[in-house]
Amino acid sequence: MNLRSAHALLAGLTLTASFAASAGANAPSAPDPLAYSQVIHPFLDIFCFDCHNADTRKGDINLEDLVDVGRADHDGRRTWELVHRQLRAGAMPPDREDQPTPEERAEVVSLLHQRLIHIDLSKPVDSGRVTARRFNRTE
Repeated sequence: MNLRSAHALLAGLTLTASFAASAGANAPSAPDPLAYSQVIHPFLDIFCFDCHNADTRKGDINLEDLVDVGRADHDGRRTWELVHRQLRAGAMPPDREDQPTPEERAEVVSLLHQRLIHIDLSKPVDSGRVTARRFNRTE
């Protein structure tokens, strides 16, 4: 191996190692397993469940029946993304209702964001009723 190819190999290995280190440093951290029960659910109980429950369903949203963000299916993820967007934008709760402090809102938005990143979308989507298919002549 000549000197030029050794330098090229060393530069390539250094570049690869730096990319791997930076990717590991920027990787999102795993969500706190207790965050839902200790922070998110109590927040929703105080500021959201009065209007978005099984009886009232304002905006056709029932937050009481939602499971933890990390265990949500595809439909649940859509609802949690809506909750995340509304809280992040400050659109919910409405101005006429009690408001969370900016720190409370920021904490819940951050926790929801962490949990939405880690939802497993590899689970199969329930496609509903499957129609039986008939064989053709060649089958």
